[in-house]
Amino acid sequence: GGDPAPPVDHATVRGVIGAHIHEITDCFTRANLHGLGKVEIEFVITATGRVRSVAIQNDDFKDGVVSGCIAALAFTWRFPEAPGGGEIKVDFPFEFMR
Repeated sequence: GGDPAPPVDHATVRGVIGAHIHEITDCFTRANLHGLGKVEIEFVITATGRVRSVAIQNDDFKDGVVSGCIAALAFTWRFPEAPGGGEIKVDFPFEFMR
């Protein structure tokens, strides 16, 4: 028995996001911000591996430029398909320092 495996585990999510880290860093660089900050984004990944929705949970950079940029990127990312179907909700923190 036991619970069914989640459609996409967090290690897989980190791997996909890691593959796009240069784009994410570009969001921060283009915003021309300095100092330390964190943007936390919640996204829903569908059974087909696409991002269905994105919500900004926390944004240390109040202008929203960085979080908006990352949110837009997230819709272009592709995750592995879920063998058992279903969606997964992921909270992911992005930390920046310059």
